[in-house]
Amino acid sequence: TIPIYFAFEDEDVNGIIDALEAQGSSGKNSSNGGPSSPQQLIGSGERIQLVSGASDATLLPNINVLNLHGWLRGYGDGPGGDPLPEDDPTVAIVANYDTFAAAPGLAVGADHNASGTIALLEIARILGRLYSEFRTRGLHSILFILTSAGGMSFAGTKHWIRRADSRVLEALEFVVCLEDLAHGSDLFLHASTSPEEDETLGSMVQNFKDSAAKMDVPLHVITTKLNSSDSSVRWPHEQFTKKRITAVTVCNYREAKPLFSGGSIFDQFKLTSLEVLGRNIKIIVEALARFIYEKPEQYLNIVSHSHSVNQAFLASWASFM
Repeated sequence: TIPIYFAFEDEDVNGIIDALEAQGSSGKNSSNGGPSSPQQLIGSGERIQLVSGASDATLLPNINVLNLHGWLRGYGDGPGGDPLPEDDPTVAIVANYDTFAAAPGLAVGADHNASGTIALLEIARILGRLYSEFRTRGLHSILFILTSAGGMSFAGTKHWIRRADSRVLEALEFVVCLEDLAHGSDLFLHASTSPEEDETLGSMVQNFKDSAAKMDVPLHVITTKLNSSDSSVRWPHEQFTKKRITAVTVCNYREAKPLFSGGSIFDQFKLTSLEVLGRNIKIIVEALARFIYEKPEQYLNIVSHSHSVNQAFLASWASFM
């Protein structure tokens, strides 16, 4: 077995690299006239030893998940516009906030799935401003859910569903899961049911198509039937589909990624585009607005002026994560 070590770049690591390069350029070659191997270089000069202070890896007995959720209460059209109760029509927006890679401590998860988390926070900010004023409150409540263990068949999402009040689950009319939204020219909407078979899904799919077309963004609708016999899931929305809740995943790739392969230590923000993320956020908000304000045939242009996507906000969260 050959151990592979990952480390953050610092003065000590750069010092080792400089020492190896210096020995390599000093003319110390192997017997066949070629360049010396790192082992020969270390053996011929100053001895360098890599030591890991971590204990041996052990199996985790269980997974501890931490989920967060918050509400924007919709308002009815009765006297005084009283807030809707928990069992009234609700739209949920979901994103998993963690990531996974070969070296977990080095995993940033810029696109998978910090981009989905940032999108959820920005959507909450925009809709929060709209819902703060009586005349722009929607007819649906909005539920925002941040889940953990996304790299393990979205175990956090499954845990949230299991712990949720049955009234909340029954009130969910539609769920939008956000994944990998910060690169790519196209946008993909994944569902487990054909839009022709589900009236709510068909309406939302049309909203997304119209909103994407307004911004000249190709939108592809991919329907993949759920394999009920498989305990693992490929998309976050499938956890809701198993409970017969209409849900989709919006992301920037066509095929589901194999288990544990979604994250990478190379998934850095320098390889993503906050402009693309902002564009996708606008498409999502415009599609949702037509549903929560019950204006399916009208492009509302909600994301404009004081309700525009705040690129500084996106950049701030990206630097924090």
